[in-house]
Amino acid sequence: MRSGETLRRDTVRFLLAAIQTEEKARLGAAVDKLVAEGKDETARQAWLAQNKPGNLDDVAVTDVLTKQAKMRRDSIEAFRKGERPDLVQKEEKELALISAYLPEQLDEAKIRAIATRIIGETGAKGPQDTKLVMPKVIAETKGRLRRRGDASEGARVVTAAGSQITILIPDPEEMMFVAGDDEANIDRIEREFGVKIVSRGAELRISGEAPAVARVGDLVGAMRTLSGRDQSLRKPALERLIGEAKDSPIAAPTEMREVVATTVRGKRIAPQSENQRRYIEAIRKHDLVFAIGPAGTGKSYLAVAMGVAALRDRKVSRLILTRPAVEAGERLGFLPGDLEEKIDPYLRPLYDALYELMPPERFARAQERGEIEVAPLAFMRGRTLNEAFIILDEAQNTTPQQMKMFLTRLGFGSQAVVTGDVTQIDIAGDRSGLVIAREILRDVEGLAIVDFDDRDVVRHELVARIVRAYDRFEKGNAPK
Repeated sequence: MRSGETLRRDTVRFLLAAIQTEEKARLGAAVDKLVAEGKDETARQAWLAQNKPGNLDDVAVTDVLTKQAKMRRDSIEAFRKGERPDLVQKEEKELALISAYLPEQLDEAKIRAIATRIIGETGAKGPQDTKLVMPKVIAETKGRLRRRGDASEGARVVTAAGSQITILIPDPEEMMFVAGDDEANIDRIEREFGVKIVSRGAELRISGEAPAVARVGDLVGAMRTLSGRDQSLRKPALERLIGEAKDSPIAAPTEMREVVATTVRGKRIAPQSENQRRYIEAIRKHDLVFAIGPAGTGKSYLAVAMGVAALRDRKVSRLILTRPAVEAGERLGFLPGDLEEKIDPYLRPLYDALYELMPPERFARAQERGEIEVAPLAFMRGRTLNEAFIILDEAQNTTPQQMKMFLTRLGFGSQAVVTGDVTQIDIAGDRSGLVIAREILRDVEGLAIVDFDDRDVVRHELVARIVRAYDRFEKGNAPK
């Protein structure tokens, strides 16, 4: 919950933005009218300078404030229907602040009392003496009449089918971020939640079924917390926030606050989902971690980032990356070159991650000194790896014998991370060593197993949909 002073400042900023929007709208309408009348530029400028249509008088400003108060009452009603007392409380506080700037609203009894007093002061015969009484009544009640439907209780845009709330976003850049390029985010939210969203100036109007409207209101609030963050972090986090919002509790992604590593180009690496955060914590707390899940969930990349950080901080003396040299369902035949050139294509993904996280010259020096080693799994047999951070990638393509061999290489002061996707097994005949290791070791103390799913995919949004489609197919639930 925001502090009282922050709430007051934000509310005043929203009100100023609404007033400025109204001023621009009136000025634009006046210019359009002059153009339609055939006025040239000189005539238009002269008329605008004289009449100043963009300058709002007290009545116009009161109208703007009244609309803002009504929007808060709409939101309060919608959040009550959505059972969000925390947001109801916030909107009620904003409504109280806005109401403080509004003149006292007059009901029928107060208007009658004013008219009676004016009749007595002017010596009029009664209300029927309109020429004498009405101008004075209008002048005294200007901007203070309570409009039909604007009573504090129940002033809302609600139909039998749903409700509407309006969210003010006065910062244009923040509005563009929330809406997305060509309003792509708005379109996606409309599809996911079955609501209607209209972006107009500083206002975002959300209408539909009350529970969905309340949930989208929460989602937009969480989205806004990302707008001021680093560009490299906020877009993937926004994708994830929208993707998970329908089925998961909506909250600002606080896990983004912790940066695990920084690439050579300055891009910050941080966990983008709850499972990724759990994965990072597991690596920090356990000597052996299994990360199992679909492609694109950051299993290998985050492991390499943590390994580079451990080497940099001198927690280990070596970083060893390995994977089985297994072709992905196709035979490449005999490859040319020496041994290093033959195995290099199989290890290229690991090199790619290292090149992103370390300057080339530093990586070359570390390799020369033996601090970084990238090798096929077959080269691990017979070794004891002390004070090392070891990553076994593509572990689903190990045989049970290879997996046992690797796990028994762990020496003093070392830790290992095993990553794999059990839906992409390329070995023939034997069962995957990763699958069997999970069954055998799931109750062993001192290790952790972290499972990822399609919600953790940090590649293109289409990748997550592809993963889900394959999962449905493999479970026999493919669309007919």
